[in-house]
Amino acid sequence: MTYTLALVNAFGGTLFVPPRSRDKGGEETFSAIESVIGFDAAIELGRLFKSEEFSVPKCQKAQKVMRDIELVRDFDLLTKHTSARKTVNLLAEKYGLSWRQVEIIVQRQTMKEANPQAIPAVQHADTVSARNAHDALTQLAGAGMCR
Repeated sequence: MTYTLALVNAFGGTLFVPPRSRDKGGEETFSAIESVIGFDAAIELGRLFKSEEFSVPKCQKAQKVMRDIELVRDFDLLTKHTSARKTVNLLAEKYGLSWRQVEIIVQRQTMKEANPQAIPAVQHADTVSARNAHDALTQLAGAGMCR
């Protein structure tokens, strides 16, 4: 999942053919992929797609859900030692949101915890063991989180 999110952040909305190595014609693309996910994962991506076009979705909904999960985790950790008001302001600055947006996200998550059926599948992504980037992207797309 870590590699998938790195690819989405770096190449979201693009289409390319992952090269199998740094061979002629694929050096620039391979280097770009390698700089994001590392040599071994870049080799594996090229091996999996064997000269097929690889579309990296933007996954804006999934990224927003993941951001919200991280924000709520930060909120829970910080409020153990800091007031809620100060925590909200710190998180607003950290995530580039308004204090009101932070409050809404925290309140929404609290409501979802009270009703677990309302939680999208992607929120459980950190517990899913994705074999490769393609599996993880397919999982996010199936949850309606990527386009």
